[in-house]
Amino acid sequence: MENVNNDSEFFTSGELNAPEYVADFLRSVRPGEEAKKLHNLRQSLTARSNNAADQIKDIVFDHYKQFIDTSKEISKLEKEIYQLSTLLTDQRHLLEGLMEMTGLEKRSSCSASLTTSSGLSSQQTHQLQILMNRMDDIAPILNSAGEQERILLQGQLQLLDSETFKPKHTVYAVLLSNNLLIGHPNPDSGTGQQKHPFHLAANYSLDSLALINVKRTPSNFDESSENIVQLLVFPEYLYLRCENARVKRDWLESVEETKRKQHEERALVRQATIRARRRSILNTIATRASTSDNVRNKKTHNLHEKIDEEEEIEEGKQSELGKRRRMSIEDSVWLNDLINELQDVISHRHMEEAVEMLMEWKSCSYSDAALNARFAAIEKQVVQILTDDLKRFSSVYGGSKVLAQPLQQLIALGRSTYAIELYLKKRSAVLRTAARELIISEEPLSYVRQVSGLFINDIVEVCTELSIYPKQLCLIIAWSSRELGILLSLIRKNVIEVAPTMAVLTNTWRILVGKCSHLSYIGLDLSFEINRLAAPSLRTALQANFDNILESIKLRNSEERWTPFSLDSDQNLIRFLEEMSDIGFQMEWAICRESPSPDYKYRYALNVKWKSCSYSDAALNARFAAIEKQVVQILTDDLKRFSSVYGGSKVLAQPLQQLIALGRSTYAIELYLKKRSAVLRTAARELIISEEPLSYVRQVSGLFINDIVEVCTELSIYPKQLCLIIAWSSRELGILLSLIRKNVIEVAPTMAVLTNTWRILVGKCSHLSYIGLDLSFEINRLAAPSLRTALQANFDNILESIKLRNSEERWTPFSLDSDQNLIRFLEEMSDIGFQMEWAICRESPSPDYKYRYALNVSQNVCMFARIALQLSRDLALLNSSPHLQQISNAFICEIWNLELSHLTSTMHSSIVHHCSSRFIISQVLPLCEQVLQCGDDSEGVLYEILHKKFSHLVHFQRRPSNLYPQDEETDDHNVLE
Repeated sequence: MENVNNDSEFFTSGELNAPEYVADFLRSVRPGEEAKKLHNLRQSLTARSNNAADQIKDIVFDHYKQFIDTSKEISKLEKEIYQLSTLLTDQRHLLEGLMEMTGLEKRSSCSASLTTSSGLSSQQTHQLQILMNRMDDIAPILNSAGEQERILLQGQLQLLDSETFKPKHTVYAVLLSNNLLIGHPNPDSGTGQQKHPFHLAANYSLDSLALINVKRTPSNFDESSENIVQLLVFPEYLYLRCENARVKRDWLESVEETKRKQHEERALVRQATIRARRRSILNTIATRASTSDNVRNKKTHNLHEKIDEEEEIEEGKQSELGKRRRMSIEDSVWLNDLINELQDVISHRHMEEAVEMLMEWKSCSYSDAALNARFAAIEKQVVQILTDDLKRFSSVYGGSKVLAQPLQQLIALGRSTYAIELYLKKRSAVLRTAARELIISEEPLSYVRQVSGLFINDIVEVCTELSIYPKQLCLIIAWSSRELGILLSLIRKNVIEVAPTMAVLTNTWRILVGKCSHLSYIGLDLSFEINRLAAPSLRTALQANFDNILESIKLRNSEERWTPFSLDSDQNLIRFLEEMSDIGFQMEWAICRESPSPDYKYRYALNVKWKSCSYSDAALNARFAAIEKQVVQILTDDLKRFSSVYGGSKVLAQPLQQLIALGRSTYAIELYLKKRSAVLRTAARELIISEEPLSYVRQVSGLFINDIVEVCTELSIYPKQLCLIIAWSSRELGILLSLIRKNVIEVAPTMAVLTNTWRILVGKCSHLSYIGLDLSFEINRLAAPSLRTALQANFDNILESIKLRNSEERWTPFSLDSDQNLIRFLEEMSDIGFQMEWAICRESPSPDYKYRYALNVSQNVCMFARIALQLSRDLALLNSSPHLQQISNAFICEIWNLELSHLTSTMHSSIVHHCSSRFIISQVLPLCEQVLQCGDDSEGVLYEILHKKFSHLVHFQRRPSNLYPQDEETDDHNVLE
């Protein structure tokens, strides 16, 4: 024990000389045992060093524990001191109140509900006593206060001049539940003649005021200027200075909290009133139905009684009709009140209440088109506000708490796919911004860890947040696959392709696989994306590195002279032996024997070649690996055969199950999907693009969609590979959409071809939903932009043609030259829904009459009727898509605004103009509206344009029975002249 203590003191002393100590130690060692003794000495010193480190850790831990205990005691003392200070402050306030009450009479006006001590706490009673003794003229307000009225905050503030910000005098402010009281000092308060130092000067309602924090003041203010608040009461404003920052914060928070509670209480009252009115209406309907059933169920055996019963039923029907009318009026009144409440709620941005009210409207089956149109416009406004909330930057970093409210509200309004797609786009943009900010340092592995952690953690976070929406699983998986592809492209560009070392490449692969394993914890296996995107470039880089290593080994072998490995000095020899021992090689036995000759060349050398190693275990493992590789190759060849593609699951099952048993499930299914993709592309290239583009769209979409459905059905028995199957389906659907975009949409087809292409695509993709695969978002993402561009180009051409025809309008009858042509034209217009017999011109007895076979409707108007109806039929196919419905409505509004403006700007007394306007308003517009509304008779956007912008044309809405009504008899010859 004494030796150990002596050694410890020796090592810790400043007189220690390490080289001399080692030299003294080696003098007592026999020749040939130096390395062994040095190794033992190193181990003993290492053990002693570890022991000393453990002791230091224990000492540090004890000191740290004592520090924590002391901190806890200090914190406890501070808490007790704070409680004691609070008690002393309360006692001081109480004593001040008692002293001020000494010698004062109790006022009889203090009998209000606020001054009764039976319903108030001791703190409220104390606050009330202070207020009564410090402010005069307060009794009327306290008498008129309700039972729920409370004194929330009171105190003295300094009133400042609004221009110079110089102190004017002290004011006394009192915050109640619904009011803010301001008291000014009494003029004789300092002489003792006044009992109260302040008198009531102003009483403000909380609804009409705002308390604002003044952050910036002029430079000549003193230090206390930072404690200023501004009281806004339109049209006045006051600047008040608080005693300190704590008092300022208390006033700001108290006023804001009181106003918020007041608004919530009023909102609850409004909702309760609306729901009570709605329940009363529903109860009345139920009572009415039960009464009607009782009347119908009466059974009589007498003929006279039957007659009386029939009379009663007839009277019941009449009363029922009256009640129904009254109920319709009540529903209308209730819905109008609901619209007013809804607009008020939206103005205060209480979106949750707004969504609840919209859901109440949707649950009410009311058929008033005008009210429904107003509710639909409000719903669009709410959706736009919630969309803006999702687009804000804070909704990305606020996590699920900030996301939950607008997302759930949009889902309640039927916008789940739109909301989640918008959120994922925002996450992608923020993720790319964060990735660009990462610095590519000289340590590539550090960059790999940072960028992979950034992307993988974000994918895990998004999938965890959106896991409560299982119907959007395909959208989430496709987004995750795209983000992982971006991650791999960044690593491939910045790490793999810059020729790093073998260690960097292998560790990059290890980090990627390790990070992606985190996705499997949440049920998302995207390892196939790494094999597909990163493995080829990594394989190329590894091959290049290995070729360099092989060349260096060959070069060294060619220069081999089989001489001992000399290390030049004893220190180098010991260091080399330690390094080899650390990696698992014991080489003390290979040290060259020392020769007594002073000029011995290999004094510090090894009788071992540097590149010597053993391959026995590796050779044995290589034999088993070669056998397994051969089996896998045989099964791979079976999967690659052409018959395994068209033989279905029966031919596929055996090699696939065997590869899965060998742990190659992802590899096998990925190989099979590649083969299906190749065959699918070959079949697509064989399709002929005929003059009928819709035929090509049906063929190619049927080919791809049917193949996707077949593959998903075959591989549905492997649920662990769901992500791989969905990603493949998404890629194949993207290829389908690129083919249609290239061969159909971008070759400038007609409007009908474009809209029917969209209809076919949506219809075909709906087949995927039957097997639980919803990829409709891919159509909106890939096909909608190009389709929107082509639709805009077509519509611009249509609009230019209509403008050209309108510029050439002369309002002359439409002559058809012969009776046969007239009959044929009337039949054609009747086939598309227009009845125009009433517009035939009156026949004149004159043989040279110019308009014998003509219509009192201009040719341009007839052409517009055909164009507008066909355009409505085409655009009605786009109403099922929220991405294209907006542009469809914009087209319809623009073309009808143009035509109705043309009718208005050229209005005159011509009978052709009169009949043309009546034809457009009474037949063309209603039929187009009916087509756009898919057969619904309710008034939509066209009637809204007519009534709001062109109300002077509404009188043409009456459908004509003949051309010349009694009140419009004119001589068409004179008119035409």
